[in-house]
Amino acid sequence: MLTRILLITLFLAITNSSFAQVRVPVTPFEVSPGFERYATCQAKGKIEVVSTPDRCDLEIDGVYKGSTPITIELTQGVVVKIRLTKAGYLPWEKAVEPLPGMRISAELEKKPN
Repeated sequence: MLTRILLITLFLAITNSSFAQVRVPVTPFEVSPGFERYATCQAKGKIEVVSTPDRCDLEIDGVYKGSTPITIELTQGVVVKIRLTKAGYLPWEKAVEPLPGMRISAELEKKPN
């Protein structure tokens, strides 16, 4: 179901003058499910991601962000999937809800021969 956000019609009335009443209509808009987090402003926080070994590729929700160690800014209160990969090692994944000052330390395991 779509979330409906109604905005109130704005009235500006100037009394005892020659100006007429000004009415500015504002129409409602809808937000598709899953996009509610983009409809409001949310605080961002920096988190640090470190790994053993160093220089692992970091993806947030499937988007490449850089190599470890790295400090990135993420929206607070929104769960994201963090994935670290490196050739010769098993991928490391975790879903986290970022908080300011958070430090994520991951240890990747070597692939079996």
